[in-house]
Amino acid sequence: PVQALHGDLLLLANTADVSKGLKSMSDALRQGLEAAVNEFNAEGGFNGLRLKIVYLDDEYDPMLAKENVQKFLNEYDTNLFISSVGTPTLESYIDLVMDGKVAIFFPFTGSSTFRKSELKNVLHFSPSYDETTGAATKYILKNFAPKRWALFYQDDNFGIVPKNAIKKLLQKEKINDILEVSFERNSVNFTQQAKEVIAFKPEVIGFFGPSVAAQGFIRAAGVKDLSDKILYGLPWLSGDKLQNFLTEKGLKMIIPNVLPNPKTSELPIVQEFRKAIKGTAASLDVNALEGYVNMRLFIHMLKNVKGALTIGNIMRV
Repeated sequence: PVQALHGDLLLLANTADVSKGLKSMSDALRQGLEAAVNEFNAEGGFNGLRLKIVYLDDEYDPMLAKENVQKFLNEYDTNLFISSVGTPTLESYIDLVMDGKVAIFFPFTGSSTFRKSELKNVLHFSPSYDETTGAATKYILKNFAPKRWALFYQDDNFGIVPKNAIKKLLQKEKINDILEVSFERNSVNFTQQAKEVIAFKPEVIGFFGPSVAAQGFIRAAGVKDLSDKILYGLPWLSGDKLQNFLTEKGLKMIIPNVLPNPKTSELPIVQEFRKAIKGTAASLDVNALEGYVNMRLFIHMLKNVKGALTIGNIMRV
């Protein structure tokens, strides 16, 4: 059953890191979500029903994320989660999803862990890491044919899952000169990792972690030692903060995007996004666009539910 109905208000939950390594991505996502919610409510909602999202900071900490989920269930009385952020944080409460106690719509994770058939209460918009980063890897192999690869990854499933998928793909192509260098979640010093990677003299460096780690690594390595390298990474690295940083440093990074450019695309949904954020603090950021699209998809599902408003009926739309 849906636990989120409070009179004419449907209360949604979001647990994300808004103070540490994923802050810039989470902030942009929130701006997109709120733009769609405000638009929906301003138009009168649906059948008198309005939407509200409550956000709690989990600092990208699995234990805190699980505490937030319990708080949403027990204090806020909602079991509908929209675009919560992070692979290790979602892992911490996946048991509640398995038991049917919560439903998660369009989480910000590409891990294949959450795409198993038994997880009936998780609905994805973004493709898996295997699909996105795998496509970028094949593009690099086809167009540049590099032989030496360094894989810089966060040492949890956020980084390990895509790193392992890429390593397997490379080995299938008979590429074995692969350096794997890890860092801990919420790390701020990447001096040792940068030294290892630069000493290896790779042709390609893959970034499998948050944008703050990519920026920290680039600062530690220095532009001079990176200017002749092919840099690429996860879709989440396409946000404005990292892109502006790369431009400032005169570097480029290949990033597989699942959405069009929010600044230039003439697709109707992107035009509507630009209109919705006009006059707000939101930026034309791809993560903000994804938040907006996710919320618009949820609203579409809400309007097309057949019968009672239950998790199962929403998912069936």
